[in-house]
Amino acid sequence: MREVERWPALRRIIAGANRFLVTSHVFPEGDAIGSEVALAQHLRLLGKDVIICNDGPPPDRYRFLTRHHPVHSAESAWPEPGWIEAAICVDVSSWDYLGTVARRLRAARPVIVSIDHHHASAGFGDLDLIVEGAAATGEILYRYFVATGAEITPGMAEALYAAILFDTWGFRLPNTGNGTLLLAAEILALGVDHRSVCTHIFEADSFPKLDLLRLALGTLRSECEGRLAWLVIPEDLFLATGAEFADGDGILDFLLSLRDLEICVMFRQQGSRGVKVTFRSKGCHDVGCLAEGLGGGGRATASGVLLPMSISDAMDCVLPRLHALVDGQPADFADSEILPRVSGLS
Repeated sequence: MREVERWPALRRIIAGANRFLVTSHVFPEGDAIGSEVALAQHLRLLGKDVIICNDGPPPDRYRFLTRHHPVHSAESAWPEPGWIEAAICVDVSSWDYLGTVARRLRAARPVIVSIDHHHASAGFGDLDLIVEGAAATGEILYRYFVATGAEITPGMAEALYAAILFDTWGFRLPNTGNGTLLLAAEILALGVDHRSVCTHIFEADSFPKLDLLRLALGTLRSECEGRLAWLVIPEDLFLATGAEFADGDGILDFLLSLRDLEICVMFRQQGSRGVKVTFRSKGCHDVGCLAEGLGGGGRATASGVLLPMSISDAMDCVLPRLHALVDGQPADFADSEILPRVSGLS
């Protein structure tokens, strides 16, 4: 079913409920938070009550979007039992990616909508609105607002633009098409300050993050004649620099400037939860299938998974699969032993 054929179904669900929970994946980033905030504002304009709750709080660099609508952690602001009538999950289409929100939503049993641009292997919500060709979930929401004649406030426009700008990494990644640039220009015309959004997303690093980058690059390794590169951020690097886990976001994208690179990967320790493995591809190989086979998810050029194991075990699990992918060898990316224990992200 094409996306436009799902608009009426989404409108009916929105019209039929008054109290909404909006949520996204663990470790929410620009597309997740931007999409949440834009959607929450849309729902509020329709007279709905809305709460945004994720597994954890938003990273500092995205707090400029929360002036349009607050973004909470589930621990601090989960609504009372019976309050949620409908839940809209943006930039996520799997229970595993919701973290602690999944357990709470299953207990609440509301109507569930999923709006996402990543590959979905199975049905998730009562309505799954998956548009894999979109550059970002924010792009899907903008199309919906335009198609339904919805008002788009300056705050909504800024949130949508931030979502698209982040997920295309400043319109540099292979998911950026001519249509994406035209759509971004339309959003800018609604009153968005491009320079301001760029400053918040790409120029908000701290000295601890740069110190973390310095040490992380010291672990950088190149394999397969430069087509594969990877680096490691163990927990002691976070402790040594005073950096937070979220400060690792974006470090992997520095590797995309390498001339012969096809795939890069980062192994990042997250305490007792395990190792977040993040993949980037320049478009020659589908790292989304690799992450999905390990219990994670994402799109062909950017994906990830949280593996409940040590960094060394994660490397032993992932690197052989990466070698096979880069070398074009047949490989079964699924791991039946870890899949039941994995929760992932994109």
